[in-house]
Amino acid sequence: MTVDDALNMVRLGNVQMSPDGKWVFFSKSELDWGENKRTTKYFMVPAIGGKAKQFIG
Repeated sequence: MTVDDALNMVRLGNVQMSPDGKWVFFSKSELDWGENKRTTKYFMVPAIGGKAKQFIG
């Protein structure tokens, strides 16, 4: 693995369950080479499964 490989890795984190147990929230962080910064977006997905929806970022 090279330094560029490590920088290009998508990072998932901050996994949280909603108090009612119906939703899972998480962040997705990626490097934007054009802007020379890491961007983070936040998503929610039903705990029973399904498609994640972006809600912040």
